[in-house]
Amino acid sequence: MRAPLRGRRRAVVAVLLLGSLVAAAGGGELTVRRLTRDRIDRAAPALGGGLAVDEPGSALWHAVDGRIPRLDITARNAQVGAVGGLGVRVRLRDLRPGHGRTAVGSSSAEVAVPTGSIAAAVRARIPSLPVAGVTDDPAAGTVTVVLGAGGLGRIVLRPQLTGGRVGLGVTGASLLGRPLPSDRVGQLAAALDAATAGRPYPLAMTATALRVTDDGLRVTLTGGATTVSTP
Repeated sequence: MRAPLRGRRRAVVAVLLLGSLVAAAGGGELTVRRLTRDRIDRAAPALGGGLAVDEPGSALWHAVDGRIPRLDITARNAQVGAVGGLGVRVRLRDLRPGHGRTAVGSSSAEVAVPTGSIAAAVRARIPSLPVAGVTDDPAAGTVTVVLGAGGLGRIVLRPQLTGGRVGLGVTGASLLGRPLPSDRVGQLAAALDAATAGRPYPLAMTATALRVTDDGLRVTLTGGATTVSTP
């Protein structure tokens, strides 16, 4: 009778050990995923709140292997230059973490720019304008900045791609139904150009597609091989 009992004990011990190993691996997986998210938080504070990170496959195995095939990052309140409140979906491919820096094989992003963010950016850049809101015209490919509570003035903007960046060209401006003088329109255009200029886009990405939608703009960004600081 002792031999069967010893066999059962060994089986029980094996099951307990296996359960411990599985639990440890699961805990390690969660820890690695949390560390990855924390590093992205520190490396890219402009992504703001509501950050979600998805790493397909085993994060624990990727840490051992020293290579992450893909990371998908979603943020609901990101900021790029002077424009905030953006919805961003970023895909990073072939990441190779190192000491303080991570090599990225390539990247792409889809950015949603709400009309409220456009209005806020115009207000911040030209405080003298009484910006009441922004409306979109997808068919015409334009957005209109409405001035004054009663819509006393309008500035019609045409979003465009210039040198891999998004710009806002002024196609017309009026006050009380009358066109503004050309020199004033030129001043507005210069101020808006400055609002959309600034530092390079993250991950050395460039804007490759742009369209006006019913609720703002949609911008596609792409990037090649680069490195980023990962404190």
